[in-house]
Amino acid sequence: MLNTPKNLIIKAWGYAILVFLCGSALTFYLYQTVAKSEYERARQNIENRANAQAIDIEAELKRRYLQISSVGNMFASAKWVSYSEFNDLITLVYEDFPNDRRVTWLAKIPYRLKDDYQDKIRTNPEPLFKNFHFFNYKNKVVEPLDSNIEMINAVIYTFPEKSTPHFLGRNIGAHSPIMKQFKYALNRTTATVSEITLAPPPADKSPIFLIFIPVIKPDVSGLVLSSNFISSSFINTTYSNNINPFTYILVDHKNNHYLYPDDQLVIADKAKQHVKHNSAENLTFEYDIDFVDKKWQLHLITQGDVKPVTSTIIKVLVACGSFITLILTYLAYSMTTRQLYLQELVDEQTERLSEALHLLGNQKDKLKEQNTALEDAVVKANAAVEAKANFLANMSHEIRTPMNGVIGMANLCRQTQLTPQQDDYLSKIQISASHLTTVINDILDFSKIESGKLTLEHHPFSIYSIIDSIKATLGNLAESKKIALYFELEEGLFCDLIGDCVRVNQVLINLCSNAIKFTNKGSVTVRISAVRITTENENNNRLYTYHFSVEDTGIGIKPDKLESLFDAFTQADTTTTRQYGGTGLGLSISQKLCHIMQGNIAVESVIDEGSCFTASMNLQLNNNVITSSSNNLQLPNNINILAIDDNPIALEIIHFQLSNMGANVTCVSSAEQALIYFDDSNRYNLIILDWTMPKMGGHEFLQKMKQLNLNNIPPVIVLSAYSRDIINTDTERQLIYRILQKPCPDHIIFDAISQAVEGAETPLTQHQKPLQNLAVLVAEDNEINQQIIQEILKQQGAHVTLVNNGLECIKAVQNNNHWDVILMDIQMPVMDGITATKQIRNELQLTELPIVALTANVMAQDVTIYLESGMNAHLCKPIEIDKVIQTLQALLTNKIE
Repeated sequence: MLNTPKNLIIKAWGYAILVFLCGSALTFYLYQTVAKSEYERARQNIENRANAQAIDIEAELKRRYLQISSVGNMFASAKWVSYSEFNDLITLVYEDFPNDRRVTWLAKIPYRLKDDYQDKIRTNPEPLFKNFHFFNYKNKVVEPLDSNIEMINAVIYTFPEKSTPHFLGRNIGAHSPIMKQFKYALNRTTATVSEITLAPPPADKSPIFLIFIPVIKPDVSGLVLSSNFISSSFINTTYSNNINPFTYILVDHKNNHYLYPDDQLVIADKAKQHVKHNSAENLTFEYDIDFVDKKWQLHLITQGDVKPVTSTIIKVLVACGSFITLILTYLAYSMTTRQLYLQELVDEQTERLSEALHLLGNQKDKLKEQNTALEDAVVKANAAVEAKANFLANMSHEIRTPMNGVIGMANLCRQTQLTPQQDDYLSKIQISASHLTTVINDILDFSKIESGKLTLEHHPFSIYSIIDSIKATLGNLAESKKIALYFELEEGLFCDLIGDCVRVNQVLINLCSNAIKFTNKGSVTVRISAVRITTENENNNRLYTYHFSVEDTGIGIKPDKLESLFDAFTQADTTTTRQYGGTGLGLSISQKLCHIMQGNIAVESVIDEGSCFTASMNLQLNNNVITSSSNNLQLPNNINILAIDDNPIALEIIHFQLSNMGANVTCVSSAEQALIYFDDSNRYNLIILDWTMPKMGGHEFLQKMKQLNLNNIPPVIVLSAYSRDIINTDTERQLIYRILQKPCPDHIIFDAISQAVEGAETPLTQHQKPLQNLAVLVAEDNEINQQIIQEILKQQGAHVTLVNNGLECIKAVQNNNHWDVILMDIQMPVMDGITATKQIRNELQLTELPIVALTANVMAQDVTIYLESGMNAHLCKPIEIDKVIQTLQALLTNKIE
């Protein structure tokens, strides 16, 4: 009994010590938690200030770029900018100018325009331009410019005015000490910024950066550039030194480090030691800055450690700890009770979760069944699409094969003696067959577009070839309806292009055909213009959006019909199909073709007044007049050549290539200007002539030149995007030595010039049929098609041998190796055309013998299979003789790979 009080005391102290230890542990835990929270809050406050600083600094840098961009826009948009305009704009845009910066206009001037541009600069009334001249700058010595240079990169204006002599007119040449900073920017078409560097003498060598704004113009281009001391960008945006919590490091795209407020530049290979990472003493914040076209980084580093916890907080925590010690016992009881309650909730929720998992399993099984059904549906849909494509391909083949016989026989019959009635019947057969072929082509094109299998070609062509095609196709129809057909081209339009000429022509033929079809009186006008696209394609080629507007004075379209106008198998009115004909696919196909060429078709229409359809599509300029080779070609000495082309870029390429060959080249941009150069002095040995030019083309130029009655007319080489078939009169052929197509390899034009100067016989004077003496082996099982092909080729001068299948074709090749080309049908008995081609290539080892697929199959995947089997080209049925001649001539002159 005596021990009982002692035991109770010990037990009480035990509980008291236990409670004290628990309370102390909890107090310490709370202290650590609050301290960490306070530290994070202080750190977040510093980080927020750093974020605000970084945003301000980045905005200040970009503000400088926007200011210099406005000056660049002035030079890009104006033909000429005087110094006073330059001065006024800077004082308007730069309200705090100069503020440690300079703005300079540096022009890129062709050396041949040096004197004209120099005189123009002297028209500025300011005294510093009175004796303006260009010069090279080295060691502050004025040197004469080298007359062999092609371009002058000269300082024209600068603000503020530079007091240093020999500054304005200074040419930034290859040996200039600052060429390193300018070289990259001079070859760009977009703005750029230099690395951080030290200002050159006589400046105080503070770190600077340069912003370059390129100005691209047809006559004189250049750069607008601004030099900026980096320190001013920080002075305007940071705290004063006595309250600034940060030091700053700005890292450019070449890893050069600028330190502020030290105003110190550390080059890349010595910069690593200046970037400090997080430590107990300071914090570092990093930010990425998109500056013009470069990626920079900004580092903000705190100048002291973070001590957020105060003694007041510690006292509060200790008091809280003491209070917590008194209530820990109650908390233990409460927590035990709460634990039992929570256990009951866990058991209840576990039971519900088991039921949910069971339901989820059932849903998973149902979802799996749905996915299986969906996969089956996708397989069936793909099979349906494949079946549709196969059906269209087979239908096209089965229709085109007899159509070849109908059209071919009609053409052959019309070349015989016919009565007027028979000729009329055959003419109507041809019209109906042509219409049926158009319907087939529309359906196939629509199917290709819908399935995403239509691919575009990329070949050189001319706007004039499109115009000629429209005139040839629709001219008679317009004339029969007494409708005027006009063409208007935007002044300065580039007519030499690269793209899918067939698809561009298809869109315009459809629009013009509709315009003529729905116009009973008045006119149809085609207007062509272009707008430069600022972005370039993957090959850095210049792209333009060409707009083809077809405006008519026809019946017009009701406003409520415009929305459905481009739907497939739809016309503006249900009665128009009966009255005017058509499948309703033309506009739908044309719009989808424009979409594939990144364009569209827009329409405006007024009932009884007319409609205007505008088709837009992206096309690439064709400046490939002469393509370079590795041969070192040299013409005989003292050859004088007159080059005529309305495309200034094409003229530059011609001048460069022919000058490298040793010729003396005079370039003129129009046929009218070229006529002035002719007299009896015989100053030119040869003329290089573009055939399609505005105002006066090649045909009219040759007639005018012949009327000059010169004693000796120099030979003419036509260099054109057209085919040689456009030059078809005897008068022209007597004056033309050779016709070459753009782009032309330089060794081809070199051979043509050499032969022309040496007086070799003109190829065009040798009048013969296009396929004269060509030995052609034709593999075709259809007797009607055999007759048609044989008659057509014989009329063009070819020697034709017929075989009935691929096996007979192989035997004919084995027995005789003199064939120039094989026309190979695909679907034939005994052996098909693909198998025969592979055996000719692999077993007979005849890899150079041209083989052309001649088939009614026109689907893209079919053509790909033919080419992969070893064939060189593809011709479709019904046969177009012009296409046959063009393909065979190209093959035999190695123009098709």
